[in-house]
Amino acid sequence: MTYKWCGDDAARLLLGSDEGVLDVLENVDLLRFHCGKWDFAKTDLISVLGEELASRIENICVDTIQRAFTVRENLVNLKKVYLHLFHVTKKLERILSQFTQVFFLDGKDWIQYLERTEFVDGQLSCNSDEFIDDVLEKSNTRGVYIACSVGIQKCKGLLAAIEDARSVLKRICCVPRHPYSDRDPLLDNLCDKLLVCKLLDEFKAGYPDLAVEKPKQATAVGGKELAIEATENILNLIQTSLDLDDETILFIKKIFIARGISKALRIEIEAGLFLKTLDLTRQQAKDCLEASLIYFRELADRNDMDEKFGLNRHVVKIENSLCLCDELSTWVHRICSDNEPGLFVACDWQSSAALFLPAGFGAAKIPFQSLQNLIDKMQPFMADRLLETGMTDAMKGKNKCKKCETCFSRPWVNPSNDTCFTCEIKIRDSVKLLAGNSEDLMECPLKIRCSKACPKMNTLW
Repeated sequence: MTYKWCGDDAARLLLGSDEGVLDVLENVDLLRFHCGKWDFAKTDLISVLGEELASRIENICVDTIQRAFTVRENLVNLKKVYLHLFHVTKKLERILSQFTQVFFLDGKDWIQYLERTEFVDGQLSCNSDEFIDDVLEKSNTRGVYIACSVGIQKCKGLLAAIEDARSVLKRICCVPRHPYSDRDPLLDNLCDKLLVCKLLDEFKAGYPDLAVEKPKQATAVGGKELAIEATENILNLIQTSLDLDDETILFIKKIFIARGISKALRIEIEAGLFLKTLDLTRQQAKDCLEASLIYFRELADRNDMDEKFGLNRHVVKIENSLCLCDELSTWVHRICSDNEPGLFVACDWQSSAALFLPAGFGAAKIPFQSLQNLIDKMQPFMADRLLETGMTDAMKGKNKCKKCETCFSRPWVNPSNDTCFTCEIKIRDSVKLLAGNSEDLMECPLKIRCSKACPKMNTLW
């Protein structure tokens, strides 16, 4: 019989004649065989070895095991935090794509317009909030297109770092329960697979004289070997301290594997290996930015705007990805070094509003606030433009709105509810009317769950 819900490793471990523990433990059902807490393992030890010996074993290893379980718990929740950030960033990117489609024709000759822009600290002034305020004040649609294009590049950099965090943390948290199982291929040679590293590769290909050498893998030893060693070290310490026979140690080892202790130790080790690669990647990104800043200053006196704006596009993506990589490194370091249960608490996307972050966690606001400010300033400008011109050819596409059945290009249809830009405005107006006439706001038909006092109820979505 195959139990797909627990994976082949767990089924073989729990049911196999030579590796199983259920043949030793009485009144234990596979469907109720829990893992992930020391209490489960302690109960198993008491049932076979007695309470006194189980307590002596606990005194030797419980601190190390509890720390590993705490690391696992926080990493699982941190992974879900980055899932929320992913959806937030995709929403911002979609709205900015709307802006660029509306103002594309006005931005065709952006190179000539950029010739009149200035450099601020070695970079184009179109990256600054002052540039945005200036173009809006002067109703300069060409400048709006440029500012939104830069905003999209910021989103691309953020998304690269967010997807790296989600992908790697998910694979770390899903390592096999059995320490002898093979390592996930993604976790080998991460420097060749991270999206942020690919941004650096693109930069290096375009500016080979500026880029630094690509960092090598931080260590040649993988998490599998280190996890086996960590488990064996604990078992050897128990055996030498309590003078236990090999058969008893073998049973304890099976308990460690079955109850997820070996997995938690492996997660902690894999997180440390990921940090080493992440820190090397961050240093390379900083070196690239430093080299590009020097080159920006050399370009300041030239009239080659293609070169200037092309370099700026790479710089914006690397800067914003580095911002999140720095934040990720800070918190994974803290998770691995401090024994703080419940540091992060997050539910899956749209399953609940639960998202609790520790004080000082800046990934949710540092890079996104400037993008949200850009959108807040641009939305009235775009609304006036749409009232003036109506639906343009750039807005037409193959994505059908389920309300009006009009086909739009991808940025104009919200993928979470298949509703177009125009219909969502109408629905939101009805929700605002309901909120004004009722103390309790019903569930939002757009699945945004705005509160009555929400200052963002004028947001497009």
